[in-house]
Amino acid sequence: MGNNQKINCTVCSCEFHEGEKNQCNLEQITVKPYPDCNTQNPDESVCGSYKCCFTDEEE
Repeated sequence: MGNNQKINCTVCSCEFHEGEKNQCNLEQITVKPYPDCNTQNPDESVCGSYKCCFTDEEE
């Protein structure tokens, strides 16, 4: 990522989450609107690059 930018993330269930740093290890993410949400607050957007790190085998 250029200019030493970082993506901070605290979503521990995401495959791209770097736990000790609380950062995303992707160089970029896609931010998507949450369906049928128009609160004009941060809760109306989600990370479209999220990938669950848990599989059926681990549960």
